Amino acid sequence: MFPRILTIAFLYLKTTYSSRTTLIFSILMPLLFTFVLGQAMGAAFGQEPPTHWPLAVVDEDESVLSQNFIARLQANSTVEVGMTDRETALASLEEDGIAAVIIPAGFGGAVSRGDAVTLDFRQNANQITTAQILQEAVNAAAAELAGSIAAADLSVRIADQVGLFDG
Repeated sequence: MFPRILTIAFLYLKTTYSSRTTLIFSILMPLLFTFVLGQAMGAAFGQEPPTHWPLAVVDEDESVLSQNFIARLQANSTVEVGMTDRETALASLEEDGIAAVIIPAGFGGAVSRGDAVTLDFRQNANQITTAQILQEAVNAAAAELAGSIAAADLSVRIADQVGLFDG
């Protein structure tokens, strides 16, 4: 039974690939197309993505807490912080900039009082995916700052209850 199957397979391959044209179009051309497309796509997509992205930062508050927030952004290895003014930051977004965060005046005082503060995050409409990465970095820095302030506030309240500030 098995020798018959091999004979049938051999005769099929012999009749199918007996023509040189069939051999070229069924074996050589697919290999050639695969090579050419692989080279073309490798050049287009083979580049490594950048490991850090520029973020324009506008500090309109210039307080200790806003400087602390900026330091936390700079500590993030994916963010390249560039200090600028509001007009330059917004103009860069219209050209080739990715994103900008504006720290409003009164940021430090509002954070110290425990008030909710909204950072003004702006992004280039053509760079939405990359801007989302930067927005997450800004959110992470804000959460770190809020956590540090909450821990400091809790420490002060406990020290006051224990009586460390008396006398």
